[in-house]
Amino acid sequence: GQMAEEMYFILKGEVQILSKESNLITTLSDGSYFGEFPMIFDEIKTRTGTAKCTTWTKLYTLDKADFQDIVEVYPELLGVMRQIAEARKVHSSGLNVEVKDIGDGGNGDMTETEAEATDNEA
Repeated sequence: GQMAEEMYFILKGEVQILSKESNLITTLSDGSYFGEFPMIFDEIKTRTGTAKCTTWTKLYTLDKADFQDIVEVYPELLGVMRQIAEARKVHSSGLNVEVKDIGDGGNGDMTETEAEATDNEA
């Protein structure tokens, strides 16, 4: 699988999360996030599933170094995200996404990304 160095936030659009066997796990939309497992679980280093945009989608990315800076300032965030991720692990062993980076859009640490409806495999 692809090395995982960032997580994704859906600003607008829809993303299906598929298992590595291509089974639909869930569909996420505006305001949701995915790809957080490698950020919060040290034992997960690569993506093992697929994220598929089903519509034109605008994403923000947050890389692992910036995520670590945030949780140093807000350690309770890591605890909340771990609880959510543990619940998600019941349904999935990992996530994958490959999207085109279009720069930070003047938004500082988070990178603005757009993805067309496509199937991105690990």
